[in-house]
Amino acid sequence: MRNKLKWMLVLFLLISAGRSVGLAQSTNSGDIRGVVTDPSGALIPNATVNVLNVETGVSKDFVTN
Repeated sequence: MRNKLKWMLVLFLLISAGRSVGLAQSTNSGDIRGVVTDPSGALIPNATVNVLNVETGVSKDFVTN
């Protein structure tokens, strides 16, 4: 009986861990960090940056802060 309970606990922990990993991979967000400058090196505030996902071909424009 004790051995069966131990294996049920191990199985439960493995299933729980597997679900957590799957959920962690389903996020669709990220960060892009950097500085936008002109050719002289001056900062460009409120610049529009186009981000392209090369795998899907989807692009989106963002304004820097």
